[in-house]
Amino acid sequence: MKHKIILIAAAALIAQPAFAQAKKKPAPKKPAAAVEAPKAAPVAAAPVLPAPAAQASDSGLKISALAWGGYNIPSSDEFSKVSSGLTKGGIAGGVEFLLGTGLIRGGVATSYIPVYVFESGNSKDTKTLMPFEGVLNLYLFGFYAGGRGGYIVDVGSTTSTTQAYTKTNGTSFGGQLGYQYSLGPVAIDIGLIATFAHTEAEAAGGKAGAHVDYTNVTPRIGIQYTF
Repeated sequence: MKHKIILIAAAALIAQPAFAQAKKKPAPKKPAAAVEAPKAAPVAAAPVLPAPAAQASDSGLKISALAWGGYNIPSSDEFSKVSSGLTKGGIAGGVEFLLGTGLIRGGVATSYIPVYVFESGNSKDTKTLMPFEGVLNLYLFGFYAGGRGGYIVDVGSTTSTTQAYTKTNGTSFGGQLGYQYSLGPVAIDIGLIATFAHTEAEAAGGKAGAHVDYTNVTPRIGIQYTF
C-alpha cells in the first residue's frame, strides 16, 4: 500500500509540468504586416499661363473741333445815341477745340462778331470784336450747355483818312446752349451763344478812356468732328 502511494505521488509530480505546459496560452501570433493603403495619384498642377500684358486704360478722352457760322444780334446803350446811318449785327463765325468725355468737355474758342457799321458822310466805322475764350460744356442726350469767357480784341476799322479808329479791347463772358445730331465722328451743331462784351477805349490826348458794353446773341449752326 505504501508503495502504491509513492508511485501515485511520483506520477503526479511527473505529469504536473506537462499539465502546466498545456494550460499555458499559446504565444500570440505576430500581427500581419499592415496593408499599405494605395497612394493617391498625384494631382497634376494646373499649367501656369503667362499673365496677359497690361493694356492701357481707356480714359475715354476725346478731342473735338467745331466750326460754325451764324448771325450776331447785338444791343447796347450806345445805339440809342445814333439816329441814322447805323447797321447793327452781321454774319458771325468761329471755331472751338474741346477736350473731354461724352459728359463734359473744355477747351478754347475764338470767333468773329460784327457789332455795327456806322456810316456818316464819307466815313464808315466798322466795330467788330474777336473774343479769345475758354469754354466748358456739359452734354446730355445730345443737348449741351456751358459757359465761356476771355479777352476781346477789337478788329474794327474806319475808312476815313481824316479820323483814326478808336480801338476798344476788353473782356467777355457768357454762355452757350444747343443740340448736336451725331453722324458717327461728325455731328451737326445747332445752338446759340450769348456774349457780354465790356470794351475799354485807351486814354488819349489827356482824356480818360471810355468804356462801352455790348450784349451779343448769336444763333449758329456748325459741323463738329471728333477725333
